[in-house]
Amino acid sequence: MRFAGNVIWFVLGGWYTGLLWLIGAAVFAISIIGLPLTRAAIEMARMSAWPFGEEVVHVRDLDRKG
Repeated sequence: MRFAGNVIWFVLGGWYTGLLWLIGAAVFAISIIGLPLTRAAIEMARMSAWPFGEEVVHVRDLDRKG
């Protein structure tokens, strides 16, 4: 079901939001200040193009014990 949802999402506009995030990542990569944001923008591009089945978790909520 996730795959079908992702395909429908991608066709109906997910490709566009992913492309915008990739353009933003390219703009961030131009400057040294924006380099740390480049990786985050690429991850956002992936998640906005194929959002179903993904989960965003804050670092403090991760269990670091294994």
